[in-house]
Amino acid sequence: MVLEEFKKGKTIAIANGNFVLLHTGHSLLFEGSRREGAVRRSDKDENGVIVLAIVNATHQTRLKDPIKASLETDAERARKVYDNRHIDFVVISEAPKGDYTMLTDFQRLIDAGVKGQQLINVKGYDYRAFDLPPEAELVTRNGGQVIILDNYHGITSSSVLEALKKALVGKTV
Repeated sequence: MVLEEFKKGKTIAIANGNFVLLHTGHSLLFEGSRREGAVRRSDKDENGVIVLAIVNATHQTRLKDPIKASLETDAERARKVYDNRHIDFVVISEAPKGDYTMLTDFQRLIDAGVKGQQLINVKGYDYRAFDLPPEAELVTRNGGQVIILDNYHGITSSSVLEALKKALVGKTV
C-alpha cells in the first residue's frame, strides 16, 4: 500500500522507534513528520502525505532496552502508534534476527522503488548529524532526506521515566 501511495506522487515520511511508552514527544514527532512531508510536496496537501511509523521488532527492542521489550508485544505497540491521528500506516520491522538497525526495512522500501525527494526519514532531536543511524545514510544516498525535529521540548521516554521515579521516591506503591 505504501508503494502505491508513493507511485501516486505522495511523500513518504518515516518516523521509527520502539514506542513502548507512548508520550507527547512521540505525538509531536508524528505531527512534525506529517508537516515536514507536506512542506516538501509541491501541492502542500497535508492530507496527501503518508506518515509511516515503523515499529521495531521485539528482538531490536530487546537489545536497546530489555525491560521495555518485555512490556508490550510488537502488535500492541503497533496498535497504539496507529491510533495516533497523524499515522496512516504502521509496519512492524521485519529485520532478520541479529539486525538491530532499521537498515533492512529501509532497504526493502528503496528496492521497491521508494526513493528520491519523496522519501523522508524523520528523527527526533535526540539524534544529531554525527549520531544518525545507518538507515539515515541509506536514505540520503538514495536521494531522500533526513530531517531532525527539535520540537518536543525534551520529552523523551527516558525523561518521562525519570519524572515518574522522582514522583515515586518516598511513596509506597
